[in-house]
This record gives sequence, structure tokens and C-alpha cells, in this order.
Amino acid sequence: MALGKAAINTIDLAINQDLRALIPKGKIHTEYLLYALLSLSGEIEKHGSGATVKGITQENLYKLKIPLPTIDDQIRIATLLSRVEALIATRKDNLRLLDEFLKSTFLEMFGDPGQNEKGL
Repeated sequence: MALGKAAINTIDLAINQDLRALIPKGKIHTEYLLYALLSLSGEIEKHGSGATVKGITQENLYKLKIPLPTIDDQIRIATLLSRVEALIATRKDNLRLLDEFLKSTFLEMFGDPGQNEKGL
């Protein structure tokens, strides 16, 4: 329920009035559409309205301009962005592991500072 977020579902589902479902038709690649919408999240947020839950009207959603290169280019773009996303996820996981390693190395060398087990 966050304005400007987008995802591809892979199962049948029901949605409420706070969500918008887009079903690609014609020559548009589903993943390309996802990345195009995510790139427009700032524009979507700008058009959001509502007191408790912000939403975008169907009219404003239809006004969004999505560049439409050839289907082959859409596939290339989506594939590249998907790879970049995977690299970012891997990098974040590596940083988390490094942080855990740093903390465990510190505790091994100096002990828990709160308990001062090593008398330092």
C-alpha cells in the first residue's frame, strides 16, 4: 500500500481499491513495464491524493508516458536491469556478512565490552 511501488504477481489474486492492476497487452514486455513503472514512481507519488491512504486515479495513471522501444530492446533493457538488481542484492548480502564477520572478530579478540571478559 505504498504509492509508486510495483510488482509482478505470478498467481491469481484479488486486489482492493487501493491497488491498480495493469495487464500488458500488445508489444510490451512485462518486466520492462515493471521497470518503467518503477522509474516513474516519483511522478506517481506526485499525483497521489488521499487523507489516510494515498492513491492515484485511473485518469492520472493513464496519463503516464512510458517509452516503448522495440520488444527486443525491451527484453534487453529488462534483462540488464534484472541483472543489476541481482548484483545489488548480492552486494548488500556481502556487506551484511562482512559486518557480521567484523563484529564476531571483535568479540573474539576483545570479548564483550559490557562484560569485560578479557580485562581490557
